[in-house]
Amino acid sequence: LTARDQRIISDARISVERPFKDDWNLYIRDVEHSDAGKYMCQINTDPVKIKYVMLYVHEPPRIIEESSTSKKTAKEGDTVQLFCNATGIPEPTVTWYRRRSDINRQAKEVVGQNGEVLIIYNISRYCEDLYECVAVNGIQPAASKEIKVVVEFID
Repeated sequence: LTARDQRIISDARISVERPFKDDWNLYIRDVEHSDAGKYMCQINTDPVKIKYVMLYVHEPPRIIEESSTSKKTAKEGDTVQLFCNATGIPEPTVTWYRRRSDINRQAKEVVGQNGEVLIIYNISRYCEDLYECVAVNGIQPAASKEIKVVVEFID
């Protein structure tokens, strides 16, 4: 990537900076996932000194709107599947919540199992509500999406 303090590749995001005479720092700006990997620093002394550094690139979770449910309308008794496809590095965990309109929209309860799909079997009018999926992978910020579920029923 560099020789002494000169960049020998065309990637302008990479530079060597020397804040002090004996310091040699490799800087990679606007880090991308493809930058992850093992980097080597070599000092041409006798014997040659080599130091390896592993760079891990993390990405916060993001919900893929195109492949996630926006709104779901179902008839009473149907089986409903809600999808919340998330990406990130490390892979995020998706947790489902229900915002209970009969209590308080701010109050939410965990529903179902963790995962990108929430299945509601034999749905009833009492299941009609606002559902939320939250994707977390330890990198801030978490990602979330609200899905309105409407249940049609005959009295």
